[in-house]
Amino acid sequence: MKKILLMSVIALSLVGASGCSNNSNSTNNSSAKSSKTTQKKHWDKKKDQKLAKEMDKYGKNKSQTYTKYDGKNKLSTSANRVYPDAFKKDTFKLNGKKISIG
Repeated sequence: MKKILLMSVIALSLVGASGCSNNSNSTNNSSAKSSKTTQKKHWDKKKDQKLAKEMDKYGKNKSQTYTKYDGKNKLSTSANRVYPDAFKKDTFKLNGKKISIG
């Protein structure tokens, strides 16, 4: 009985020790893998189309129209603000402190 108990303790110790060494290797491997991954794009064509559809729907409900900013042509609002120029010229505040947006 003592031999079985002793063998069980030794076997569990070996399994535990091998598990620890595998954990350190897997940590090293996962950090190596994460450094090789490329940055994931957060915006794609499908999301762009979905947003356009939702904005069109929202605009119809509010009897308004919206123009998508393409990154090239300026946008004018009904309040006579022209974007993206407004980000440089206008003053913006967050929690009472002046911030820059651009």
